Amino acid sequence: MDRSALALAIFLCGSAPAPALVGDASPAEWTIARPTVMVFRPDGPCSGVVVAQDLVLTAAHCVVATSGFKIVGHLAAVPYHLADVTEVALHPQFSWPKFSWPAADLALLKLSKELPSGFAPAFLDKRSVVLGDRLIVVGYGVGTQGDANTAGRPRMATFVVTNTSDNLLTLRDAAGGALSSCGGDSGAPAFIIRGGVPALAGVVSGGICADYSLVTPFSSYREWVWGTARRLGSPLDQ
Repeated sequence: MDRSALALAIFLCGSAPAPALVGDASPAEWTIARPTVMVFRPDGPCSGVVVAQDLVLTAAHCVVATSGFKIVGHLAAVPYHLADVTEVALHPQFSWPKFSWPAADLALLKLSKELPSGFAPAFLDKRSVVLGDRLIVVGYGVGTQGDANTAGRPRMATFVVTNTSDNLLTLRDAAGGALSSCGGDSGAPAFIIRGGVPALAGVVSGGICADYSLVTPFSSYREWVWGTARRLGSPLDQ
């Protein structure tokens, strides 16, 4: 798909009634958005996070019921087709179609080629998230509910952790407003700032639009990510 056709397809997907960060989420700062990509699907976009130059982590439910995925990233003023997906590895505890939370809603995507150097792999957090922690979600989709003009651009918002378990985190707008993850944010990274550095703390799994977000904590599935990355030929350094 050429660049102009892909941009048009993303715009049309953004017109569907499944927006991403709703409310007035800010455009993402490049310093934190660098590992974030769009997982472009025929039935609408999801988000993902780069963990190796040819490996993307996303939500399993984004890639279990369809095919023909492409990895898209926002370079300059337009979204670019960066790579195709050649292999999908679902977490073995993820169940479909009998999917319910909490669930191991994670998948690793092996890419057809390495991503450009501008899309740097995320730093992977080694600690568990606790109540009251603030997480920054970076989502690739429509910024304001129903506003297709923001499609294909990463946006970010800060949330506070209001509930935790080994398998699921609940996040609410840190400012007390109505921001949340929604539709196109599935698979989006949630970062925690550790020593001034954004570290991957989890991956968005779902929630209620304009109310709360549900995130799969990275710390609970770290060993699976490491082992699967090695199996896919993309061992992680951290």
